[in-house]
Amino acid sequence: MNRFAFMAAALLAAGSAFAQSSVTIYGIADGGIEYSDPRDGGATTSVISGGRSGSRLGFRGNEDLGGSLSAQFVLEQGYSIDDGTLRQGGRTFGRQAYVALRGGLGTVAVGRLASFSSGTGSFDFVGDLDAMLTSYGIASVGSSFSSANSLRADNTVLWASPIVNGFRAGLAHSLQFDGEEVPDRSHNMHVTMAGLRYAEGPFAAALTYDVANNPDGGSDESHLQLLAAYDFKVVKLYAGFALESNQFSPDFNVTGTTSGADASAYMVGLSAPLGSGTFRVSWQSRDADRVDDDERDLSLLSLAYEYPLSKRTSLYAVANDVRGSHTFNNDPEFDRRVLTTGIYHRF
Repeated sequence: MNRFAFMAAALLAAGSAFAQSSVTIYGIADGGIEYSDPRDGGATTSVISGGRSGSRLGFRGNEDLGGSLSAQFVLEQGYSIDDGTLRQGGRTFGRQAYVALRGGLGTVAVGRLASFSSGTGSFDFVGDLDAMLTSYGIASVGSSFSSANSLRADNTVLWASPIVNGFRAGLAHSLQFDGEEVPDRSHNMHVTMAGLRYAEGPFAAALTYDVANNPDGGSDESHLQLLAAYDFKVVKLYAGFALESNQFSPDFNVTGTTSGADASAYMVGLSAPLGSGTFRVSWQSRDADRVDDDERDLSLLSLAYEYPLSKRTSLYAVANDVRGSHTFNNDPEFDRRVLTTGIYHRF
């Protein structure tokens, strides 16, 4: 009940603020039908949310403070359109929640923030460098690149530079990755996130690095990602590489590894106009170290087509063939075929 009261108050506040500064209510409503066929049997057909992009509701504000300085905020929640519940563990604003100052030297923000490597959020560097735009469900490169799987961090301070000659840089640090800070710094999971992006003409590339300290005293877990794209107009090509080491946190890596294994991942793909819509194809692979009897390898071939009905509404269809090996052999999440179709509306 308190959550709904808070949302109502936020909407009223947004309405009154329109006369004083720039406030925008925005979001995505995305629903569809998914057929999932695990290789060990037990196929299911489900109504789903976010088959193209995660359904969300957000509030974005900006106030001009003069002298090229402005104050900004973003409060954004994820929700499931199939049952109306909140995503991100039921958080009110789980996708991002921050306040920021923006000036000539860039933007400084504090709050819950997505990393530069995440493929989502206000400071993302890599989302448009994946053939699937880090969208279309499991077709996203985030299925094999851990940081690109919507990596978000609580209790974060972030700086992002302005764009200079095509370059943009960013640095962020989380005092506690997921939850409240506790006494004694060593008991908190600190995460440092850095990124560098270049985009000029048809070429764009991004290098990101995320590292999390192990509060249990073990080795730090780190993720390095390099993604690039080149637009030939008739076709756009994409490629990416990721290197991950000392995986200890199931919340920080995409396959839930806790054994300290290293992993490498690769992605290649393309997109091209087809009729009035866009066709996309990508192939990705993840190769992890074997630790005892645990070896979490997978490959994924994905095809997608999106047909716009208007500037804000489109229909989409996605086909995925996920092949898990070793530990993931016959795992219903990592060894299956998936077909999805739905409707995407942005407001």
